[in-house]
Amino acid sequence: MPVLNADGYKYTFEKDRLWRKNTKPYGRCRGVDLNRNFDIDFGGIGASMDKSSYDFCGSSPFSEPEALAIKNFMDENAAKCNIKTYYTLHSFSQLYMSPMGWTEAHVKNYNDLQSIGAKAVEAIKNTHGKVYKTGSAIETIYPSSGSSRDYVYTNYDVPIVFTI
Repeated sequence: MPVLNADGYKYTFEKDRLWRKNTKPYGRCRGVDLNRNFDIDFGGIGASMDKSSYDFCGSSPFSEPEALAIKNFMDENAAKCNIKTYYTLHSFSQLYMSPMGWTEAHVKNYNDLQSIGAKAVEAIKNTHGKVYKTGSAIETIYPSSGSSRDYVYTNYDVPIVFTI
């Protein structure tokens, strides 16, 4: 899915370059942070139930069609297609983040993900001169609940998952 948040992406060019949510109206407010709308510690740390907040998680898990599209795709294809990697690309920071964002507990293959992340950030630096940081999301940026990264890792037995 090259651009999951098509309306939010368009909005960044027309109204607010730093916009991060979709543009669905919620009363007098607008938008849901789609990377807080998944059913993994929904509404927990790093997500807000305040409709005016930049990290508003929505009214319920998968309340947004964009998040539901990922869920439905993974429900139908994860096992059938033996999906073993999942990357989600974001447009802020120079981070290469593995699960989890909502807990400091390490995932079972944390060391493998650290090794993959270290090799990736080294390759980025060697190729483009850009310095990226790698680690679990909670270690690299800030706590966040309800992400697609953590949801896919937890629910579909996909061992290699990163947010870049």
